[in-house]
Amino acid sequence: MRLVRSGTLVLGGRLLQLATGAILALLLPRLMSAAEVGTFFLAQVAIAVGAVIAQWGLPFIVPGAVGEALARRDGAAAGAICRAALLLCALASLGVCASAALGAVLWPDRSGVALGFAPSTLAVILAIVPFAALGTVLGEMHRASRGIAIASLLPNAQGLAVAGLAIVATVLGRRPDAGALLLAGLAGVAMAFAVGLTVLQRRLDLSATSDEPRARIAGLSALAWPVLMTNVGAVGLALADTAIAGVVGGAVDAAHYGLGLRLSSLLALPLGVVNVTLTPRIVALWADGDRPGLQRVLTITATAASGTAVLGLLGLLGLRVVGLQAIWDASYAPALTIGVILGLGQVLQACGGSSGHLLMLLGHQKAFMRVSLTVGVIAVVLGSAAMTWWGITGLAAVMALATAGQTLACVLLARRRLGLQTWPRPGTGRGTA
Repeated sequence: MRLVRSGTLVLGGRLLQLATGAILALLLPRLMSAAEVGTFFLAQVAIAVGAVIAQWGLPFIVPGAVGEALARRDGAAAGAICRAALLLCALASLGVCASAALGAVLWPDRSGVALGFAPSTLAVILAIVPFAALGTVLGEMHRASRGIAIASLLPNAQGLAVAGLAIVATVLGRRPDAGALLLAGLAGVAMAFAVGLTVLQRRLDLSATSDEPRARIAGLSALAWPVLMTNVGAVGLALADTAIAGVVGGAVDAAHYGLGLRLSSLLALPLGVVNVTLTPRIVALWADGDRPGLQRVLTITATAASGTAVLGLLGLLGLRVVGLQAIWDASYAPALTIGVILGLGQVLQACGGSSGHLLMLLGHQKAFMRVSLTVGVIAVVLGSAAMTWWGITGLAAVMALATAGQTLACVLLARRRLGLQTWPRPGTGRGTA
């Protein structure tokens, strides 16, 4: 029952994220020009990249460390770990923002201008990054201490604030610019951080002292750096394409690509829910040596996730045939093509099941890191060339192939190193270890 309840809450959080993304994809083209929409999407790319670096890989390391301390009923140790992780994240955020600000001062023509950011826009982006990073780390601390509800809500704060402003602007007939939407996002993440920290303080004693605070911070940093590099590679693969579309093609191409990306991201929802929900189950079954049980879980969830993703792709193909002219301006039609191409990559990733997640959980982080970084670099190079030659359609095709290639590599690694099959097997519900 606990697993079902946790899965329901995680699904609720994912659906909320899905709803805010759908609202923005629906309303932004009505409220702003394509150039402004593109600027907003590029700002989200910059925020996401900065936040991932500032998180320092802690969202993956902290749950295990805190959960282990709580399993020993050592609340003081759990509080000390949380405090050290927050301090490490704050220091990393300071480094990211200082580096970006210095780059903007020393190379103004190559920093914000390259992505179309005004100085005021860049300032708001740098203000959002620390709150976004700390909010994500806080969410994982709540998840580790069984605060699944708030852990599912915290990542949605920025999207909820922006979607709320978009709804109000639509009702009032106003036309906000990208700067106003970013300010709404800043207010959302700041409030979420304050609420998350307050609730966590009531659950854990964050004032607990430790005899070796520097050693604890150093230990967390040493554990987290492979995850950090992996996450940077993953973000590079997931978000560099929008940046390439903006730098090479301009804000309008970034708007079309960004809208298509948000449509295709709907197909990643089933596998995302599976990965988050199965984390404790995977670790427990592996620790107990129950390979057949773990294989069965992986097969069933991969079959469900891939089947749902295929249905979503068929829905996108239907939209491509029917068109969305009644909702968007006809000039946004290329976004549907991009959504279908990227959606095919998401379907192939769902067919790979939890292979990458499995490698990260069961001690093969460095192998997954190497795969992610290699694929990310290749995708960025080939994607830039494809964008130059064939526009956003070529860029989307390269990114879909990169997603498929990374998935295949992870499936083979999981089979070779762990002896587990992560692909779907319709009609069986079983697998062999």
